[in-house]
Amino acid sequence: MSNATLQQRAAIEVRGNALLVAGAGTGKTTTLVNRCLRLILEEHVAIDRILMVTFTEAAAAEMRHRIRAALQKKLAENPDDLRLAEQLALLDTAFISTLHAFCLRLVREHFHELQIDPQLTVLDEQQTRPLAEMVLEDLFQRAYADTSPHGEQVRELIERYGRGDDKGIRKLVWQLHVFMQSLARPQAWLTHTLAFYAGEQSDLWHTALLAGAKDWADEWQGIVAETARDAANLLAIRTALDGFLLIPSLERLAGALSTIASSDQKESWKYGTKKFRKPLEAFFDDANFLRTQLPKDPADPVTADWQQVRDPMCALLKLTQAFSEAYRLAKRDMGGVDFSDLEQLSLQLLLNDKGQPTATARLWQQRFDHIFVDECQDINAAQDALIGSVSRSDAQANRFMVGDVKQSIYRFRLANPHIFQTYEQQWKIAGEHHQVLPLTENFRSREGVIDAVNALFGFLMRPDLGGLRYDAEAALQFGAPEARAAFSRAGSAATPVSGVWPEPALRTELHLVVMEKDAAEADDEWADLLTAEREARIVAKRLRELHDGQHQVWDKEAEEFRAVRWSDMAILLRSAAGKAESFVRACHEAGVPLLAERAGFFTAIEVLDLINLLRLLDNPLQDIPLLAVLRSPLVGLSLDELAFTRASRKQDCCWLALHQWHREHRDNADTLDTWRLVDDFFRHHTAWRAL
Repeated sequence: MSNATLQQRAAIEVRGNALLVAGAGTGKTTTLVNRCLRLILEEHVAIDRILMVTFTEAAAAEMRHRIRAALQKKLAENPDDLRLAEQLALLDTAFISTLHAFCLRLVREHFHELQIDPQLTVLDEQQTRPLAEMVLEDLFQRAYADTSPHGEQVRELIERYGRGDDKGIRKLVWQLHVFMQSLARPQAWLTHTLAFYAGEQSDLWHTALLAGAKDWADEWQGIVAETARDAANLLAIRTALDGFLLIPSLERLAGALSTIASSDQKESWKYGTKKFRKPLEAFFDDANFLRTQLPKDPADPVTADWQQVRDPMCALLKLTQAFSEAYRLAKRDMGGVDFSDLEQLSLQLLLNDKGQPTATARLWQQRFDHIFVDECQDINAAQDALIGSVSRSDAQANRFMVGDVKQSIYRFRLANPHIFQTYEQQWKIAGEHHQVLPLTENFRSREGVIDAVNALFGFLMRPDLGGLRYDAEAALQFGAPEARAAFSRAGSAATPVSGVWPEPALRTELHLVVMEKDAAEADDEWADLLTAEREARIVAKRLRELHDGQHQVWDKEAEEFRAVRWSDMAILLRSAAGKAESFVRACHEAGVPLLAERAGFFTAIEVLDLINLLRLLDNPLQDIPLLAVLRSPLVGLSLDELAFTRASRKQDCCWLALHQWHREHRDNADTLDTWRLVDDFFRHHTAWRAL
């Protein structure tokens, strides 16, 4: 902690609720650990009264390891300190874990309130996905047989939006279910949304139409104004747009669009002014479209669209509601839950129907003096509500949240970075008990790399492009410039380390590769190669040059510069699929010893058959490996034969169904060939197990 920067020191010592905006390479984990250690060592907070939730198990293990190492070092210096020994003993059971692990602990401790089995297991995707498909199949089969209005709505939904195929609708039901599980109050959201679509008219849709028209007018206002001096009819259009933007309303929009239409008549374009219409073609097309959407008697297109989607949306929402409940019960019958269930069960414990903390939540609020949240830019609404429900407020505020919205990468898992942005905006002005602190001093990269990052993202990241701002507050700074002078922009003027001068003015390199279709025209020497192959050759050539030129890199352990080694280099690809082989060949030709993890051998169909057989020998109750072996040349059953054997016992696993079919069809002449294949399989399976 003695080496902490001013920014880090502020974060380590801050009180109340604090949001730490930590850029890449700024010592975020070190700051988190040092803050925790200060609370334990200086403020005498017991470690079991601190909750630290991280995003991955690896991050939690790293936190625990660092805290343990620091406490052990301190205890070695003070062997008679009984309190330090106690904190070390408590460390293994301390609340340092992923959020889901904390939820599991919470649910098991309060199983009686939830009326669930305390020995519940967490199901993985291989277990839940087949179960979800089974529940969906049953749900849709019942919907097909349902003669009620709801059944008719479901069939109409499939016919209209699935074109007679329910596969896409099933996917929508699943996606909507997953989305609901990321909300703090999914049932309340569903009830509200169903009520919304039950209405005869949607004012929200008209509001959206007005907002869209305003954005459109804002976009074109300046362009029209620039041209208006050249044509009288454009001057009228400019005046109409200005009037609409001054006081936006559907009535004023209708008037403006009417003016635009009349000003675009053939006779409105005087001789010599028609040329000014060409740049505005898209503007007039948009205006014509907006006119068709305006409320008018006797038909309102927006309301007509609303009436068209109401019933299908209600059907989809009710299908999702039924699926969520059936899926929950199916998992309960298996004695398990998935990760989303852990969050929702925890929220059921901690929040009442109105979203207020329960008595259980208040108990957990008193249990923790401090709460740490790592990577909070990637939490969702359910996780945010959960953390908030066990946190204190006002003078006892105790949340320390760390993240960086620029590093949010889990939107595909329904992470909501806007939650982080909202905290940042609100806590900046909340005053007492709330602070937003920056951590921008980068200790990982050379100053040249930092300059390149700031220049690139300062240009790319804007509120109107990506929804965030990369300004002076967000820009990375070169950390510890005195101690890291060799890595600075003016590194050549620094004192040499161990007699080696670092390379001066190192810059970020950008190599542009000509695409295949343009290579011939560009007279590219590698014109006959695919783009990936050209990329690979450039990378291999550059790595060879760096190695042969003894490019200097910093050795952290030796604390000195040395010549680069092959083990210091890495090639990062967005996806290795389809490119790995090109890089392997190019590096081999250039004499670069590349280690590439390729899955080609293990994805060969013959190898997969043997792997599935080994899985089956380990545990025959696994459906997918069993079906794969039965379908493979090892047994050779057809798809029809597989379906026929499975139909004997639909509710059990495939292994039990196959045994049942084997017993029942021994003397059936029609299926004798199939029976012999299955019989041989069972005999071989017994022999293989014996081996």
